[in-house]
Amino acid sequence: MGAHHGARTHEARESGADGGRVSEKNAPVTTALFESERYTRVQSTLDHISELFDCQVYVEDSGGRLLYTSAGNTPDAWRSGFAPFSTPTHANAQELLGKWQTNMQIYRLQKVVLSEGEERILLPLAYQGNVFAIVHYVARAGTGLLQHFLDQEFAKAVSDKIYIVVIGSINIIRKRYLPIESVAGFLEVLRGLDEHRGRTYQVAYIDFGGVDPQQFSSSVVDYASVAMRHTKDIAKRLVGLYREAGQYGDERFATKQSVGPRFYLLHRREDLLQTVILIVHDSGVAPDPLEARLTGEAGDSLEVQMGLSPLFTNVDEMGDRIEQAQRILEFGRHNGDEKLVFSEHDLGFDAFVWQLFNTQQARAYAGAALRPLERHPELMQTLETYLGNDGNVTKTAEQLVVDRRTITYRLERITNLLGRPMSSMETRVLLFLALKAQKRL
Repeated sequence: MGAHHGARTHEARESGADGGRVSEKNAPVTTALFESERYTRVQSTLDHISELFDCQVYVEDSGGRLLYTSAGNTPDAWRSGFAPFSTPTHANAQELLGKWQTNMQIYRLQKVVLSEGEERILLPLAYQGNVFAIVHYVARAGTGLLQHFLDQEFAKAVSDKIYIVVIGSINIIRKRYLPIESVAGFLEVLRGLDEHRGRTYQVAYIDFGGVDPQQFSSSVVDYASVAMRHTKDIAKRLVGLYREAGQYGDERFATKQSVGPRFYLLHRREDLLQTVILIVHDSGVAPDPLEARLTGEAGDSLEVQMGLSPLFTNVDEMGDRIEQAQRILEFGRHNGDEKLVFSEHDLGFDAFVWQLFNTQQARAYAGAALRPLERHPELMQTLETYLGNDGNVTKTAEQLVVDRRTITYRLERITNLLGRPMSSMETRVLLFLALKAQKRL
């Protein structure tokens, strides 16, 4: 498409506020394309572009982590999923990212074909000469829609608009949410307003994936603000589950109580991609816990793993419940479960261990009980295997591939080091729980 094309006046194929989708010969002029109020937020901007050009749009950082995406995207040759901060699944992703980065220092636009039947345009977002993000525009091959981006003026306008809303979103969002370090102050505010009385709470702990904060300390992308933006969207979905169910629509309750639960977002500063949703139920009716709501499609639509605390009515427990929800998520991941939502019900016996050792004193006691064995890894392994086999010496010997007398000798040494008889059921229960606590807490 030549320069003369960009100079023409184009009209939308369909009338209406959005102008409808555009065809290769019938596109809106650059100025008209961005007059809509929908170009004030990242999500509405990407959704509008996606609608206009019948393509899907998503923004990745320079390492391929997903930051923003238009609604309703489907797997393509580059990505099999669109979970926040997920990385590309293409077999040669890292090699291609390096190649694209090199080319983007020279060319403003790249047209890429990763698979038959697909057209892909890449436009960089740059700050002080360095590319910090790449915008993908993906459409079916042969539609001709992406030919508009060969018009330099048009491509620049689209790129600049996305740059403005992305940077603007980052600068606005980062100022709105409480850090977890300020939980104590937040509780004081609640207590001062007497707001904590007669309410039920639940904590959802979200982890978008490990990121080394030092790696991105000089990046223009504030990953914490992006995480909070996704967290806010998730919180709205969670609250919507209660409203859709009509749980708060009972006429017996006040109007304020019928609007459903509220939420507060807390940001964990030391790890940029961990955030907390505190859900507050004002209704006098005990709510169903979130884990009961998050089943089937509702849970799958979250696209990010989270740990849920049990419901609680004492707001002073919030700090402990945040930690509990974090542990629940860690336990679920440690067990290799691919579920998205974890609750104490998924932990089984570990939930009991958590409650039992959920104080600094109890954890210290568990550590002290095993401390004499810390310098004897073979004895620690023997103890763990022995207790895991319900105190059966023969099975323990078979599992460790040693003879039975060796196990008997090691158990005697354990008895001497701990000063507790291994024949005692009380000793076995204590050591079993201490081992669990050591591994899980």
